[in-house]
Amino acid sequence: MRLGLIMLLIRIVLAEQNTGVIGWLQYVGLQNEQMTNLAWSIFAGILCGIIASCLTLNPQKLYWPTATALALIMIASLLDSQSNALTRPEQLMFSQFLLGFGSAFFLAPAMLAGIGGVFADPRNLVSFSVLFGMSQNIGGLLGSAILGTFQTWREKFHSSQLADQITTLNPLIVERLQQYSQMYQSQIGDSTLLNVQATTLLQNAATLQANILAWNDTYLLTAAISAGTLVWVFWRLIRLRLTARIALQRATGSK
Repeated sequence: MRLGLIMLLIRIVLAEQNTGVIGWLQYVGLQNEQMTNLAWSIFAGILCGIIASCLTLNPQKLYWPTATALALIMIASLLDSQSNALTRPEQLMFSQFLLGFGSAFFLAPAMLAGIGGVFADPRNLVSFSVLFGMSQNIGGLLGSAILGTFQTWREKFHSSQLADQITTLNPLIVERLQQYSQMYQSQIGDSTLLNVQATTLLQNAATLQANILAWNDTYLLTAAISAGTLVWVFWRLIRLRLTARIALQRATGSK
């Protein structure tokens, strides 16, 4: 169950790739062909993760690749949380490479840990297959649902906060409205329509900024989940070592 929960949590945070970064880039109007290099960086990360996993896999230390993958996912999420209106695929390639690496690096140790139980009792094969499949499928769906809902909630929150600041009593708002009006002054002669156009542009800018802040909050959420899971993994490692040491001391003392 602990293995299944860890895999489930990792799949949830890995949903950041589709729900977070890809969703954000599609929101700002980028098409699939404009994200080709980003897709290649993710593929390169997955390939490097597979190679690194094959070279470093140690059946005696299966928790360490999982901890490493969680640390990389946390770092990638923290990097993505610095996004702004000018962020494009080129600025996200390194973080998505780390996510791709982490997503592949933990799979082999996780499967090996489960297969160990199958070798001990072949009847566990069905249970392991169901557990692994459910953790991957449900984790992906649950991750998309959680992150998507969280992003929508934070967007509403930031929109409300920004709307409270959009007032003509704020000199910065007045200055921005004047700038927008000057942009269309040669095209729109009616002052009322010009003011409406300037207000619409300001509202669109506020909506964009609210979504940026909401996606950054979503990245911070995935970083927090990764950090929490990482702390849990380390706690399990420390507990197992202490238990083994106490058992060894008792065995030595009994002799």
